[in-house]
Amino acid sequence: MCDLRPLAFALAAALGLAGCGSTDAARANLVPTTGHVSLNGKPASGAILVFHPADNAKANLPPRARVGSDGRFTVQTSEVADGLPEGDYTVTIDWRTGGDEETATGGSSLIASKYARRETTDVKVTVRASAEGRCELAPILLKK
Repeated sequence: MCDLRPLAFALAAALGLAGCGSTDAARANLVPTTGHVSLNGKPASGAILVFHPADNAKANLPPRARVGSDGRFTVQTSEVADGLPEGDYTVTIDWRTGGDEETATGGSSLIASKYARRETTDVKVTVRASAEGRCELAPILLKK
């Protein structure tokens, strides 16, 4: 009988390396992206933004950002502050009072419900790298 363990190990190692390469390539295409969100001139502290590609491409976990106390956010795809690929995005926003702050569930919404759904939100952004390789989005001004 033939021992297939060395062959299985070599195959697993090759697949692992292929996976790492594609992950590194995807990360290389990310543009560190920041912005600011406010409602009536006040920071939307604690709001959660999700960036959906405008071409409806599916992502395992779409890029996200949590708005800080000053209204600023930094987009994360797979690592903190790594950004997202250049392109056009539809942004959904969930901002609640009370409930679970970590998951933004429960409580009551602080903004219009249209922002929470990809089909109804009117927040659209375009990510393009500057000469410095970063993107600062135009301010997002929410309405109740």
